[in-house]
Amino acid sequence: TNKLPLGPTHQVGVGCIVLCPWDKTRMLVVQEKTGPAARWKLWKMPTGLSDPGEDLHRAAERELHEETGLTANCDGILVFRQAHSSRSGTRASSDLFFVCQMTLQLPEGFVVPTSSTTNNGENDETNDTTSSQQLFQACPDEIAAIRWMPVREYCDQERWQTSPVYQQLNRVIWQAAQQQQQQQSSQSPDEVDTPNSQQQQHWRIHHETLPLGLGISKTATNTIYYPRQSNL
Repeated sequence: TNKLPLGPTHQVGVGCIVLCPWDKTRMLVVQEKTGPAARWKLWKMPTGLSDPGEDLHRAAERELHEETGLTANCDGILVFRQAHSSRSGTRASSDLFFVCQMTLQLPEGFVVPTSSTTNNGENDETNDTTSSQQLFQACPDEIAAIRWMPVREYCDQERWQTSPVYQQLNRVIWQAAQQQQQQQSSQSPDEVDTPNSQQQQHWRIHHETLPLGLGISKTATNTIYYPRQSNL
């Protein structure tokens, strides 16, 4: 019997959530030049695979810089998912994907755009287009476009609505953005979502196996891991 250990069975990917420093209602998104996301014309967070021997936070910082030219620090992991595949004639493999929350480091001397609103009360994206383009340096081989996109618009993209996995992942992103917006407006976190229960609260990593959807396979599933508040 062959007792040698199996070769590598996993690949590890990272995604970068960067909220706009002067408008936390928007997040950094890219459109790729090739691949499934390009065919779907999907706006997505910057993503990529970690290199051998590379820590997750370093992989996220590197991938963000390579795709967009931006420098950011990884604050932590918001959520991660696990997927498995077994193609005919090949050994089964697994994929781990970690969504990292990042804090953008603005270059010295950068002038933060002043905010304004449109007639319907929404933030006006056009006001800071020029300033943002001075920050962005799209990877010429991979990235077709970069922009700041309203978080709600990102989560509501049609493609996501066919995937329970990405709907749950986007809920976590939305909640994280809401917390950042509260901090930006100097609103006390105690004023929002305060539980009626007097029991002590804590966060626990919860897991849920959901259909992948996306029209790829009727049987494909991913397991997603995300923080959820529980009573002690």
